[in-house]
Amino acid sequence: MRHGPRATGVTEADDAVAATPAAEKDPGRAGWLFGAVTVIPALLAVAWLLPAFPLLLGGRLAARPMVFMFAPLAAALCYFAVRQLPAAWPAFREAGQAREAGQARTTPEAGQARKDDEEEGRQADRLVIARSRQARTDAIVHPLLAHG
Repeated sequence: MRHGPRATGVTEADDAVAATPAAEKDPGRAGWLFGAVTVIPALLAVAWLLPAFPLLLGGRLAARPMVFMFAPLAAALCYFAVRQLPAAWPAFREAGQAREAGQARTTPEAGQARKDDEEEGRQADRLVIARSRQARTDAIVHPLLAHG
């Protein structure tokens, strides 16, 4: 039998609080560069396969026409796709910003409005249940009354 603070199996390391990473003040272009590096290989494959498929079906697949069609198509696809990448990606918020955002959502007015909405939803559910019970009762009773 163990006695003392380690009897429960909890150690000081278990009680330690890990600090959450904070957002960088200036993340730079790393996110944009990562997005571009991951998108460009797929765009190059599409730019190669789009002209290759009709040429292959037509029996005219050759290197020279493929290069002449691939180069401008690849440049256009990459240009238009990469310029659509976001300049900044979502990141961790500072602890203070997260706390302020949480407090803004939990104002007393918002809490009361949420309770009112929940009560209206319960009342609507009760009404639906009552109508379905009435419909089942009518479906059973009306045929009996018609023959009785």
